[in-house]
Amino acid sequence: MELTLFLENGKMLVFNNVISLERDLCYTNIIAFSYKSGMDGKKKKAFFNTRNICGLSVDKEDFDVNSLF
Repeated sequence: MELTLFLENGKMLVFNNVISLERDLCYTNIIAFSYKSGMDGKKKKAFFNTRNICGLSVDKEDFDVNSLF
C-alpha cells in the first residue's frame, strides 16, 4: 500500500510498501506503520503525531482511514 502524508508546512511524505498502518493505542494522537525502505530494502517502523498532519491518502480502497483518528 502507498501512504501519502500531507504536513502542515505544505510538504508531502510518500511511503511505498506500507505493511501495516494503525493508531498506536499506547499514545494519544499517534499513528504507526511499518514499511519496506526503497533505499536499503530493510523493514522500518515510523510514528507520526496526527496533530502535525493535515491529511493522508492511501491507495487501498477498503482501508478504514477513520480508524486512525
